[in-house]
This record gives sequence, C-alpha cells and structure tokens, in this order.
Amino acid sequence: MKKKTPICLLMLLCILSLTGCYSTTYLSNGYGTRYCVSVNAWGNYNLVGKTFYITSGDENVSDNDLEFAEYKSYLEESLVLSGAKPTKSEYEKKNADMIILMSYGITNESYNETVPIPIWGPTGIASVSTTSTTRGSAYGTASGSAYGSAQTYGNTTYGSAYGSASGSAYGSSTTNTRTNVRYNYGVTGVTNVNRHVENYRRFINIYAFDNKHTDNPTMLWKTNLVSEGSSSDARKVYPYMFYCAWGSMGVNTGEWKEATVFENDYSFVCWKDKLYSKYNVTSWPRYSRKSSSIVDVAFVIRNPRETIVCIRKSGCPDWYSFSNEIYITWGDNNIGKCQISKIDGYEFGTTIHKECGNRYYLLHFPAGIPSFYGSFNIIEYTNKKHTETGFVWQELQIK
Repeated sequence: MKKKTPICLLMLLCILSLTGCYSTTYLSNGYGTRYCVSVNAWGNYNLVGKTFYITSGDENVSDNDLEFAEYKSYLEESLVLSGAKPTKSEYEKKNADMIILMSYGITNESYNETVPIPIWGPTGIASVSTTSTTRGSAYGTASGSAYGSAQTYGNTTYGSAYGSASGSAYGSSTTNTRTNVRYNYGVTGVTNVNRHVENYRRFINIYAFDNKHTDNPTMLWKTNLVSEGSSSDARKVYPYMFYCAWGSMGVNTGEWKEATVFENDYSFVCWKDKLYSKYNVTSWPRYSRKSSSIVDVAFVIRNPRETIVCIRKSGCPDWYSFSNEIYITWGDNNIGKCQISKIDGYEFGTTIHKECGNRYYLLHFPAGIPSFYGSFNIIEYTNKKHTETGFVWQELQIK
C-alpha cells in the first residue's frame, strides 16, 4: 500500500457462509447514530478454555423469556470470542467452570430544561469620527473697446490709439459634514426557551460465579455496562453494548472505560451476524511484526481453495493505493506462496486522494493455506522488481 500520511481504523459489512464471503468496500465516516458505552470490569480470570452457562440474574425475568434468550445469545457470542466455551447439555452445565448471571434494564431520566437564549444588540458607542467634503464653482464676464487715428505730413505719418476694457468674476462653494458613530455590540438581554430532553439510562450487569463450589458462592469476575441516550428501544441498543463487552470480561479495567460504536460499524455487523465465531474465521489475528500503522487485519477467512484477508484502513491520508504485487506466504523459507487475485470494489493501482473515514477491503488469494500451518505472512511490493515494500505482516496467527 503506497501512502503519504499515517491512518488507523475501519470496518466492512459481509455475509459469510462456511465457504466464502461476499462484500463490497464501504466508507464509514461515522455517519448515523453513535452509541457511547461505559464499561467497568473487575477480575483477573482467564476465560480461554473455560466452560460456562448463562442464566437470568433478575428474579422477575425467566430463562425462558424470549427477550432474555436474544440478549443471552449476544453475551454468549462475546464470551466465545474471548475464548470461553458454552455448555449444551444439563450434564455439561453441572460441570461448567462458570455460571454467569445477567440482568439488564432501562430507566427514564428524561427532563425539562430551560435554555437561555442571548439577545444581541448595541451596548454603547465605541468611537465617533467626522468627515467633511467641500465642493466649489466659478464663472466670469469681460468686455472691451478700441479706436485710433493717423495723419501724414510729408514723408512722416503721425497717429494715436485709445482703448478700454472691463470684466467681472464670481464663485461659490458648499461644505458637507458627516458624523460616523461606531457601536459596540454584545448581549443586551436574555430570553428563555423551554424544551423536553429525552434521556434514558441503559444498563447491563454481568456476574460470573464459580460453578464448582456452589455451597459457598464465589464471584470470579463482573462487568458493568452503561449507556445513555435518547432511545428507549432496548432491542436496538443492547447489541451495541454486548459488543463492547467483548474483551472486557474476566479483566480489571481499573476504572470506567469509554467505547464508541457507530450504527454503520461493519465490525459490529460481522459480530452480530456471528461471522467471527465461524470455525474458519480468525478475527483480529495476532502477529509478531507489522511494518505499517495505517492498516490492520480485521479477519482472515480460511477456505480450502481460497484465503480471504479483510484489512481496514482509516484516517485521512493525502492519498493511498494498492498494488497487485501482494502475496501471502507460509511455511519454512516461505515454501508456500500465492499472489493476490482481486480486491473487492477496487482496481489495482487506483490512487485515492484525501479520503477521510474508515474502509475495509477484502483481499482474495486463490490458494488455501494448508491446515497444518497455524500462521502465515502478508507482503506488498510497490514495484515490479520487489525491491520496495508497502505493508508487511509476519506470523499472523490463524485457527
């Protein structure tokens, strides 16, 4: 990936079967509803490999309640992605490591507010200045007369001449004076407007107890989630809150942590559609090294004849582009190697200028990584001679 300035984060909507995924690139600038979730967690419990079952933590809500069952499935998804294993049978439940109690609710905290609105106007004189303009005109008259005589005596001529002249001149002027006043402006008063503010506090409480020692209940960890907003639609809001619980269970946050999810967040959509928990999908894989801060691997789909890598780009770079010299490699000395075949919704080499927002790209490689390899590499070359590289990931861990 050619780049000029660093970028960060993004997410893609996709529909996945066990053998493939279909999607197009999508730019998310954070448009739409934004859900802000506060998370507070206590505990130091490794969830990986631990078995669990979920039951209602509210005596007024039955485990058989359809609403509870829907929310339970969201919590179960986040637990599975954290490494825990759900139990299926009554026997498995009896021997589970954890029993998890879940409760939830919404309180109406709407209120009326009196909003002061300032009235703007002149508050005094800042300065006074005077300018003058003078205009004038002039005209005049003149008249005159002349006469004379001449006589000759012999060879000599004698003469005389007389003349007179008279005239007059007139003029006028007008002066205009203008006074300029500059005022100071500010708040001259206040008017009040009353408005009703819809505000609801949505909460989810998750408590995990040791299921091995039921005679003396021991809490292993707990996670509290709170969100406030104008919606009282629990069915719409709770999924975003359970999504934010992913990675915040069995740990100690030390304080309230804030998380934000946009309604067009594609990672959320993939989580809700249970894409990430498919047997052949690895979400946010770990790696030993990467060379670029502008892209991340969101997930890898491992099929027998194709490997699909979803990468995210975000931020507001001056420009970026992808070459068709992108390869995945695996095995000792990169014994396996495959060149990219296509990127959904993108033509190789196309330069995208000043695109702000997050976008996911699906990279297709027409080869399946053999099942006995648990990691692979990605490398992009930015020239034909393979002397310059773009993004590189080493030892991406996949299941």
